Amino acid sequence: MEHAGRLVIRRSRWKATLWSLVCLVFVAGGISLAQPGTLGAVLVGDGGAVFFGLGVLIFARDALKPRVQLVLSPEGLEQRAIRPHVLIPWSQIKDVTVIKRSHGVKTLGITVRDPSLLPRHRLRERAQRSRWPGRVVKLLLAAVEVLYSGPSGIRDAISILREDVSPHATFELAMTGMPMNAKKLRQQLLKRRDSELS
Repeated sequence: MEHAGRLVIRRSRWKATLWSLVCLVFVAGGISLAQPGTLGAVLVGDGGAVFFGLGVLIFARDALKPRVQLVLSPEGLEQRAIRPHVLIPWSQIKDVTVIKRSHGVKTLGITVRDPSLLPRHRLRERAQRSRWPGRVVKLLLAAVEVLYSGPSGIRDAISILREDVSPHATFELAMTGMPMNAKKLRQQLLKRRDSELS
């Protein structure tokens, strides 16, 4: 929604509705699994029903009142999906690229001229003090990625191992729940940046 030079991009209502319905199916499956009465079935069924019931609530809230993901204003690009919110002035955006992760997931990589504009993670700040702790942290992150994603996560684990622990100038923006695909949003961001800077 465009208002006074500001474009507000919210979560997709239809994606939230779809995920809410998927969670609802799993709630019904959990309840039906708990019906036979064995202790294991009841625990798994009720636990699944509660877990996916929370998913129904979260996605239904987004379907009724979608949360703001991005704000494009004359000042710059403001990421509002997760905290801390990040405002990147248009003059600091060097490039926007589409990054392909495992399982076909795509994110946007926003490369900035000054890395100090980006939020820092405490784990990385601690790892910067010495070379060896940084390497250990990266190795642990890579192991967690492989355990979490299985064999398909090896590519992401390798990129974690290659990544420099010092502050880097690329901010990744998740496309989950966005009303458009990564390629269209990239084009829109670059077009807006060029028009604001001219």
